[in-house]
Amino acid sequence: MDLSGIEYVAIRRIVERGTAEIIEQSEDVLFLMDKVSGVYMIACEDDELAREVMEKHRDRGIRLLTTTSKAAAEYAVEAFGFSGISECYQYAYLGEKPELDPRLSFRMADMSDFDTINEVYHLGGPEETKKAIERGLVMMAYDQEGNLVGFIGEHMEGSLGMLFVYPEYRREGYGRSLEMASFRWSMDRGFTPFGQVYTDNLPSLELQKKIGLAVSDKLVYWTWKADE
Repeated sequence: MDLSGIEYVAIRRIVERGTAEIIEQSEDVLFLMDKVSGVYMIACEDDELAREVMEKHRDRGIRLLTTTSKAAAEYAVEAFGFSGISECYQYAYLGEKPELDPRLSFRMADMSDFDTINEVYHLGGPEETKKAIERGLVMMAYDQEGNLVGFIGEHMEGSLGMLFVYPEYRREGYGRSLEMASFRWSMDRGFTPFGQVYTDNLPSLELQKKIGLAVSDKLVYWTWKADE
């Protein structure tokens, strides 16, 4: 299975960091689970084969799945009772290691920062935020007067996320600066920085375009089963 495309950078990340449980692998399909995030990922160009593999392993209690096959995502909704599908563009930073913005200083968040972050950032819920902080995945940014400008982090499977700039600091290029700092941090650990953006998130899509990230030819689909 050729995993060189940008659409598969998430799979490469969890394999490279050693957190992948390989469930099924052949020349035509790779199906695995990230032991950190619990996300299942399937890479397969054959929609029918993707559905067969998912059906074969449905007793694993899959609750969160990402794939480049819309048919496979639709099958998960139909067969597993998943709640919905989100369509995303997948981006990757393939340039040289970026320089840090001299206007900012950075430090990794600790649990004393939880309330500050949780007050303004809600995607994924407070438990996911706590886990990200505990694993050292959130970076805080301050201006030269020591004021908190914003923060950025990684989701549990490794994608860029948790980007937030306080309103009074917006339109100053700090969103880009935070992303570049995150890219540098990922590259320092030997990884390709990547992220996903919902297809209807126009401000974020425009930011990735300005930064010059490479985008996958295929969309990435997330599908999930809501808590009962």
